[in-house]
Amino acid sequence: TYQRDHIFPKSMLEVETLVDDHGLSMEHAQRCQSLRDKMANLQLLTPKENAEKSDMEFKKWITTRTNEYYERHLIPTDDRLYRIENFPEFVKRREQLVREDVLAKFGSFE
Repeated sequence: TYQRDHIFPKSMLEVETLVDDHGLSMEHAQRCQSLRDKMANLQLLTPKENAEKSDMEFKKWITTRTNEYYERHLIPTDDRLYRIENFPEFVKRREQLVREDVLAKFGSFE
């Protein structure tokens, strides 16, 4: 069985947290919060993996994963994207990786 997980923890993508703890502007924090439930910030984890990850900062947690994990979950390998201030760019890049993977596996839907 699998559990749905927010790659960048939902709790860290609250406007107040982003502004107060990470120094983001209100506008940037609102943009990040608006993207937190997008498919590109979600993954399926086993209950054990999800418990290990919990609300750990993504930048810290991802360094504990294998190359196979990155490939299986279509995680961008540019570690610059793992900083919370670059979350919108992470979402954009992961959406691109998912799109490319679907097209490679299933071809065009036209």
